[in-house]
Amino acid sequence: MAWVLIPDPPSPAIAPKADLEVPIPRYFLLEQSSILKERELMLAEILSRMEPVTSRERFPELCRTEAIILLQRAERARQGRLRAIFMREIRKEEERDRKIREEGWHKFSQDQAAVTIQKVIPQHPGGRSG
Repeated sequence: MAWVLIPDPPSPAIAPKADLEVPIPRYFLLEQSSILKERELMLAEILSRMEPVTSRERFPELCRTEAIILLQRAERARQGRLRAIFMREIRKEEERDRKIREEGWHKFSQDQAAVTIQKVIPQHPGGRSG
């Protein structure tokens, strides 16, 4: 089996089609040949039923400034969603810290912490074995 490492994906306009295709291992092709042929026939049948769709029908043409504005809007929305997730995490953390301060969680001394760890972790010296 041969693995192909591509350091940077080449542009489809520059690279030949053979360089962009991922090789399928021979053993897979031999073992799965009947299944692959069935899938190929099914795909060909489905594609023959479909009407060809041109890109002009699917996407309206935009001038350069409209395209830039559309991309900027999408990027700002993506960054806004990430920022909202980040701020939600910060709020949860602050709420947890506030609860800890209000409830006054018990702080262990070094000896108490060591005893608790030894009880919980069996591999620790002095802990449960078994």
